[in-house]
Amino acid sequence: MKKYSLLVIIVIVALSIISGCAREPQVKVKVEQLKVAVVDQEQLWEKSKKAKDYQQQLNDKVEVLRKEYDTEIDNLSDVDKETKQEEVYQEINDLREKLKEKFRQDIAQAVEKIAQNQDYDVVLNKDEVRFGGEDITEKVLDEL
Repeated sequence: MKKYSLLVIIVIVALSIISGCAREPQVKVKVEQLKVAVVDQEQLWEKSKKAKDYQQQLNDKVEVLRKEYDTEIDNLSDVDKETKQEEVYQEINDLREKLKEKFRQDIAQAVEKIAQNQDYDVVLNKDEVRFGGEDITEKVLDEL
């Protein structure tokens, strides 16, 4: 009987220890709330004065190249016309990409300035967010 009582006590103690170890520890973690902002890139491209200025620069260059091409085309062979046309298209595309990249950098600088001044932790493109976040598009437009 003593052996049986001792065995029961050992089993109870063992089960108590095992059940205590099996539970996940109760750790309290302080959850900080992130301050999230969103920016509508499409709206920036459509409404920004800077974007319109860059577009005007591109249009002006296209007009200059078109006039040059029109004056030279009469004196060129068909092969040279094609070559010249490809050169003009390439120059236009290079300028377009250069201006797009410059505008993207302008946007990034404006967003970074606003994020730092207003303590945003994260700024995302509005297209990538289903809901939530404060829309700072107008603030970015003002900054541009």
